[in-house]
Amino acid sequence: MSICSLRGLNVRFCRQAYILAHVRTGVVPMPGRTKLRLSLCECNNQQTNNRRGYAINTAGVTTQIELTKLKPSILAAITPLRSSHNNLYQMSAGLKGCIKNAELLQANDCNISKRKKVTCDKKPCEDDGADGSKKGAGGSRGSIMGDDEAKKKTRMLMALLAALGLGGLLLWLQTRRKQKDGESTDCGPTSGLPATVPATSAELPKHVPYLLIGGGTASFSAFRAIKSNDPRAKVLMITNEFRKPYMRPPLSKELWYSAEKGEVTKDYRFKQWTGAERSLFFEPEEFFVEPSKLMETVNGGIAVAHGFAVKKIDPAKHVATLTDGYEITYDECLIATGCSPKTIDVFNQAPPGVREKVMMYRSPDDFERLKRYADEKKSITIVGNGFTGSELACSLANYAKDKKVKIYQIFPESGNMSKVLPSYLSKWTTAKVETMGVCVMPETYVKEAQRDDSVLKLALSNGKSLLTDVVVVCVGCEPNTNIALTSAWRSIGIWVVL
Repeated sequence: MSICSLRGLNVRFCRQAYILAHVRTGVVPMPGRTKLRLSLCECNNQQTNNRRGYAINTAGVTTQIELTKLKPSILAAITPLRSSHNNLYQMSAGLKGCIKNAELLQANDCNISKRKKVTCDKKPCEDDGADGSKKGAGGSRGSIMGDDEAKKKTRMLMALLAALGLGGLLLWLQTRRKQKDGESTDCGPTSGLPATVPATSAELPKHVPYLLIGGGTASFSAFRAIKSNDPRAKVLMITNEFRKPYMRPPLSKELWYSAEKGEVTKDYRFKQWTGAERSLFFEPEEFFVEPSKLMETVNGGIAVAHGFAVKKIDPAKHVATLTDGYEITYDECLIATGCSPKTIDVFNQAPPGVREKVMMYRSPDDFERLKRYADEKKSITIVGNGFTGSELACSLANYAKDKKVKIYQIFPESGNMSKVLPSYLSKWTTAKVETMGVCVMPETYVKEAQRDDSVLKLALSNGKSLLTDVVVVCVGCEPNTNIALTSAWRSIGIWVVL
């Protein structure tokens, strides 16, 4: 047999084996296999004789097979031929093993593809040794692929660790820079604002016609009243806050509904119930006069000294003494120091890890901190059922409704605002708060607070435990009367009535 004949036989055999391996058919019965083998042998024999120039009977032999027209029924349609060579059975025996191999390929095709799919779906931490250690046809290739996959996973793991390390380094550098700049993550002075304005108390005037102690709504309303009666009045306001006078009520209501639509502006603009938009501050920065230039202004005005506190007042001498000892004389003085938010003993006596997860709600800095919690955390608990607590619970529930943040409200009373509303109206208010999405827990108080990893675990009086990311205490406030105690007003007949 010549080389050309062997090549033709090999091509024909491979084509038939490919057809048998890729056509999805059932197992061919024994008579059909015999016909198939005889037909294949005759086709190959005919090719050999044609190349040698021999004449052969070609009746009933199909020499051209189109792959596109091949169907499962073609196996039964192949016409058997008579054997005319003595070595027919030897060739058929050899082809028999090849056909079995082709059938084996066809039977294992789905299984091989499934094994590859399972290998692709494996988790990175799972071991590939079971598949990689298989022997037989393709076993060494599987082990090589397993080694490649292991190397690839190792490279991916190294890249992930490098990315995490770089991210941690950047976070550390950013945190260090913030600390260096004096920025605090909790409530306190806003970033960029100096500790005091002016820088030292020496820049404050020695004498002022009107002195206002306190920087809240009452103090600024007093300035407006003074200005209406004395258009050229020169007023000095001293406050321990670091912002110009602002309104507190929108902090628990309108500001949250405006923050829902975007970032909060520098002047905390919000939309009022009338539809008009305004700033949280009573007046812009340009409205106020610098403290060092207050006495030089012709038309008067108001200057605000930020970050200062008055230690005592001598009403007889009309002298106000600051905490650093600086003295300011005045003609008229108003004490409007306001109040400070209360807290509860269970949090006051808790470890530092617990206290850092507990906050009050009083200033724009508290608003920004709580907004970060609402954007990043999963649960917020409000303790208190008064106006601030109930308003804040509803505002937070509306703000975080798309963020899937759970809002809890805990208080020992029977309903929301039960101290100021009749019982039937308090029950109606509680039901209304619940419809807003707040989980209200009346007649319940916190017995114990513990730190559980990154959250707080609250032990409640009803026997249940609550996991929360942050606790906001809204249990009212108490007046700031320290200035009266240090001034010894009782000795001159001045009494403080609460």
